[in-house]
Amino acid sequence: MNQCNKFYKLAMLLASSLLVTSVPITVNAAIDTDDDKVVRLDLQGQIDNFAPFSKTLWAGAHNAYASYSWSAGTYTDVNQYYSPKSLLKRGIRVMEFDIYPEGTFDSTPMLCHNSLENKALCSSFHAKLSEGLDDIREFLQDNPDEVILLKIEAYKHNDHNNWHNKIGERLQNDISDYLLLPSDWGYADKSCASLPVSKLTKRDILAAGKQLVAVVQTPRDHSDLCSYHSSGNYSKFWNTVFIGVDAFDSSGNLQSNQPFCQNGNDECVSNDQTAQYNANNMTVVIDDATQLNVDGPSSSKTGSNVLKNWAKKGSQILELALVEANNTSAASGYGANEVQIEDYIWSWKSNRPNGTGDCASLENDETIADKACTAFQYHACVDNDRNWQLSTTKGTWHMGLNTVKISAVVTLSVCHLMPMNKFNYSKK
Repeated sequence: MNQCNKFYKLAMLLASSLLVTSVPITVNAAIDTDDDKVVRLDLQGQIDNFAPFSKTLWAGAHNAYASYSWSAGTYTDVNQYYSPKSLLKRGIRVMEFDIYPEGTFDSTPMLCHNSLENKALCSSFHAKLSEGLDDIREFLQDNPDEVILLKIEAYKHNDHNNWHNKIGERLQNDISDYLLLPSDWGYADKSCASLPVSKLTKRDILAAGKQLVAVVQTPRDHSDLCSYHSSGNYSKFWNTVFIGVDAFDSSGNLQSNQPFCQNGNDECVSNDQTAQYNANNMTVVIDDATQLNVDGPSSSKTGSNVLKNWAKKGSQILELALVEANNTSAASGYGANEVQIEDYIWSWKSNRPNGTGDCASLENDETIADKACTAFQYHACVDNDRNWQLSTTKGTWHMGLNTVKISAVVTLSVCHLMPMNKFNYSKK
C-alpha cells in the first residue's frame, strides 16, 4: 500500500487529519457543554470538509427524535436521551427521522417508530416533523460552519396519495434556507436526484450557502428508489430530497438512486465494507450493531470497539441506536453520560488538542496532535480532481501552500501540513 492510500485508509479509521483544508477550523461557541470530548468530536467532524462523502466519517443518531428528554413529543420506545438539538450540540451530525402521517385522515408529517411502512400512523402525542426541523434549524443558525445529513425513512402511504409532497412542503417551509436542493447540484426541475456521495463534499455545501442535505433511504431492499418513489405527485419531494445515493457495482459501473449499503445486507454489492469504501460507496451501520453494551473483555460489542471495528471496515455513518443512555430496558443501569460520545473519538492523541499549535499533525502512532504551523512536516496535498498525495520533503505549513509539486505534470492546487489554521482552542 503506497503512502497516499495508507493515509486515505487512516482517514476512515481516524476521522482523519489527511482530509483537511487550509480554511480555518473554529470551535463553536454554542456547544452547550464544556466537556473536552465534545470539543474533540466537533473538530473531528470538521476536519474532513474537502473529502467526498464516501471518504468521510459521520457520528449519527438512529431515531434521533425518539428522545427521553425532548418536550416536543412523548415516546415510550425511546432511542435517545437528548433532544435532536442537544444531540447536535454534542457532535452528532447525522439525524435519522422516521416520518409518518398523524392519522388516517390527518396527513400532518409526524416523527415516530413504526414497522407497518405504508400502513404506519403516528399520533398527536408524537413530535411533528416541523418541531424536529426547528431543532436542526436553530442549531445551524448558531453554527454556520457545520453540515448536517438528514436521513429520512418515508414509505408510500395507503391513506395519503400526496404523502411525500407533504414532507417536501414541510422541508421547504421550515428549513429551505439551509437545505441543499437537488437544483443546487445541477439537477433539473422535478427530476429524481441521486446523492453524489463520491463527489459531494461538505465544503461544496457550505460554498453554496447551505448546511443541510436530506436523503431518503427507504425502502432499503429496493434496487432503484426512483421507481419506488415515482407514482403520484412527487414534484415537491423530488425538488427537495435526494432519492438514494450513487453507488458503484462490483463491475465498477455507477448506479443511481440506490439505498445506502447497510450492515452488509442484501442491497450491498459485498458484505465487506472495505470493498464498499474502496469503490467510493457510502455505508451506514445502525441498530443492534451499534447497541450500547456493558464494556468488558468478553463482549465484542463494547462501545468504542464497535465503532472502531466498523470504521476499520470503511463504514462512513456510524448511527448509534443509543448515542447516550436512556430509560429503555437495553440501557437500564446507565445514567445520562458521555460514554457513547467518547466512543466516536479516536483520532486525537490523548489530551489533545491542548492549544500547543494551530496545525494538526498525524503522528507515528496514527493519532493527531496539534502543533505549531512553523514545524517542519510532510505535506498532504490534493489536486483539482481531489486526488491526494504526500510530499517527499518537509516544510512549514505556509511553505506547503506555495512550493510543492508531486510530479512534472501535476501541480497540486492545495497543499498543507494538515492545518487547523487559526484554531482557537482554549480549555474551559
